[in-house]
Amino acid sequence: MSPLKINITEIFSRINYHTTLAVKRRLIRAQEVDDLQQDIIIALFIRANDFNPNLAAWSTFINVVIESEIKQFRLRKRWQKNQEFVSVHELEDDEHPRLLFGTIFGLKEAAK
Repeated sequence: MSPLKINITEIFSRINYHTTLAVKRRLIRAQEVDDLQQDIIIALFIRANDFNPNLAAWSTFINVVIESEIKQFRLRKRWQKNQEFVSVHELEDDEHPRLLFGTIFGLKEAAK
């Protein structure tokens, strides 16, 4: 099947299959399925023009995009989990954004 003859039911079926499998394998949480499915749909629309029938079948292309998005989703979640959020009010005086801005741009007034 080519992207010109898209069977949307087949695409949603494949997305559902892969995301359900990812939950069963504990790659993602059940609460994250909707977000991931939206990301996959957007990725398929964006990357549909990259499809080359000489390189792969349309179904294979869809599966590769879906699996790629699952991996990207997991990487984003892992990155977000490892981020440390600190309030500006908890920063030491020498770490305050005004001081950093002044240091970067050489503005002594900004540091006051």
